[in-house]
Amino acid sequence: MKRAYGFTIVELLIVIVVIGILAAISVVAFNNVSQKANNTAIIDAAAQTKKLTEAYVALEGKYPLPGPGTMLACVTTATGCHVSSNGSVTQNATFESSIGSIGQPPRSVPTFGDSNYGVTLTYWGSATAGPLYMQYFLQGVNQQCGLSRITNASITGFSSTGYTNGNIGGAGKTQCIVRIEGPPHPA
Repeated sequence: MKRAYGFTIVELLIVIVVIGILAAISVVAFNNVSQKANNTAIIDAAAQTKKLTEAYVALEGKYPLPGPGTMLACVTTATGCHVSSNGSVTQNATFESSIGSIGQPPRSVPTFGDSNYGVTLTYWGSATAGPLYMQYFLQGVNQQCGLSRITNASITGFSSTGYTNGNIGGAGKTQCIVRIEGPPHPA
């Protein structure tokens, strides 16, 4: 008698299940690596913006963003900026020319989703007085912002755990707000 060679259906199912499990693990690992890489790029852009702005303040004795009436300015103009409470944020010509005397700010960051992305500068709560704050968004809930956090308890959502708002608007994004040190903005 000849014996037939081949795989049984049970053996095939076991192989398919094992391949499926390995594929699922690979996808999750890739997503985590991708998210970390995107967040690192955003934190680097924010750190560069902070350094340029602080250098401008040290040289000029004032902030590069004009005062009254200017609530937000987009730094990452190539990819744009969007803050859910304010919509799309535009480039500010005065900021661009002022900061250009020091260096070139980052123009793009990874974006994900249709709101809450980019690096912005703002006078929080009042456009007539400092201090200046930088705001950026990371992918994922409760991510570490990577820069010194705000110390102003009047900004809602402040956390001492490394982020400002760990899940802004329930969108799976972490909001980071960093104070830019410098003089109060003249009224």
